Amino acid sequence: MKRTFTLICSLLTLMALNAQSPMVTYVWEFETSHDEYLDQATWITESFEGELLEHKELYVLVERNNLAEVKQHEKLNDKLGGEQALRVRVSEPEGLEPGAYFGGKLEYDEGSGEFRVTVNLTSVTGSAHKMRKAEISIPKGLINDHQSRKEAVNKLFAKLHLEEQKEVRENVSSWFDNYTFQAKELQNQMREMDSWLSLKSNKAGAAEYAKKVTLFAEKIQGYNQVIEQLLNDRTLIINNFCLYWEGNSCKQYSRLLDKVLGFHDRLFNDDSNDIIQLINQYTGATKSKTIKETYAKILDNRKEVLDDFSRDFAEVQYSIRDFEEELDEALASN
Repeated sequence: MKRTFTLICSLLTLMALNAQSPMVTYVWEFETSHDEYLDQATWITESFEGELLEHKELYVLVERNNLAEVKQHEKLNDKLGGEQALRVRVSEPEGLEPGAYFGGKLEYDEGSGEFRVTVNLTSVTGSAHKMRKAEISIPKGLINDHQSRKEAVNKLFAKLHLEEQKEVRENVSSWFDNYTFQAKELQNQMREMDSWLSLKSNKAGAAEYAKKVTLFAEKIQGYNQVIEQLLNDRTLIINNFCLYWEGNSCKQYSRLLDKVLGFHDRLFNDDSNDIIQLINQYTGATKSKTIKETYAKILDNRKEVLDDFSRDFAEVQYSIRDFEEELDEALASN
């Protein structure tokens, strides 16, 4: 029989961003400050399109068909405005209609010996997509290298979505703060357990004992809600994080959540009796022998839990702090 908390409660996922349909978009050919770098501008354009294609949850990329016509329509939209504004369309077999488009520029700086890549997301007239702008630098000696361009464009994508990264970072912090708080509250209740269990044998303390049992159940429930949320929504939680935090950050986050669940398993999943059942038995017991034996089992069970807390919970907290610091350093570097 597993020693696990079985108070199952539904909880809205704190860490998941609201699900939204992918934005339909396209990419203008990147402009360049020097005609001699037209090939590099084309490569950057293709690398950026490739980056968007790797984020199908966020973007649907349409082919750049009839873009000259689209541009003329957009100019006319800006000129007319109001109710007369036209609906801009890109010729697509699927009939997709873009809500925004990316435009970029590649400029070479003689002084630094680096290329500056700038990209803008511009809303098509009539849509509500917000503007975005980001910029990165690429050393001249690396721009012809495919892998270097891919890494640079990946960084450019992250800069474009810095606001979402910050929001995800805040959600991560809120969830871990709640998890740590609930775990500590449970730990404190475990430490104080022997002081209120003895109230059962005292008629004058019966009311206080009932209050303490209720409080203990509430702490169990608070902790259980956090764990149940993670167990039920783990894939969704990780996917929402990895939309905007890729690579090593995504892998570290997944491993950290596994560590939280691993600690929970060590804490509450073994072959000993369920502490909740023991307390229920203890509360309903009337024979002194049963009360004494159940009391001893509860204290033994409590010792196992507190030993696990002392040995492992500090390590979990350290891992959480270390991970959050790394996220903050990444945001600062952007």
